[in-house]
Amino acid sequence: MCESQATWTENIIFRSLAYLAKTYQDYFDATKQNIYGSKKLQAPEAELYVIYVGNKKIDKNIISLSEEFYSGKQTAIDVRVNVIVESKENDIVNQYILFCKVVNSLLEEKGRSIETLREAIRICKNQNILKDYLESHEEEAVDIMMDLFYQGKNTDRMLVSEHIETLLESVKNLMDSLGLTFEQATSALKLSGADKENLRIRM
Repeated sequence: MCESQATWTENIIFRSLAYLAKTYQDYFDATKQNIYGSKKLQAPEAELYVIYVGNKKIDKNIISLSEEFYSGKQTAIDVRVNVIVESKENDIVNQYILFCKVVNSLLEEKGRSIETLREAIRICKNQNILKDYLESHEEEAVDIMMDLFYQGKNTDRMLVSEHIETLLESVKNLMDSLGLTFEQATSALKLSGADKENLRIRM
């Protein structure tokens, strides 16, 4: 199992554990094996990888649950994740890392747009980074990355909505329990003007 990430966090260990548990459950369901039965389960051996495409220097080839979270103490379960970072190799994985770095750099400089993605692809083809793939699958690559952008925007909207709903509940509690006005409650919570306007619409 493999995950790519641009922001470094040791929390990838717990995410990998969650993904692995779900994958094993799906595998047992697909192979009609009963985890509650007495017959010994047959399961493939797992290998966990994270491909880090960010710029932070990572000096570990493996990160483990026991080392990162429990100071090396032996625990009931341990998870070991192999870390892959940029190298001098010219294999497909390292080219993918270089491709992600080019894309991330341009996005930071120019913002998210289809034009930015096409420029990143042009740069990568000129530098012989995933050139063969990008020349034959450019539109597919653009579509995939645009889908990721929209997923990120939807996540942002969801987080904003949850934030406003939490604030709304807090304001209503102050108004009901202390008899405060809307202005008094929002002032007591030291809310920003934008938050106040969003709440006012929902009141």
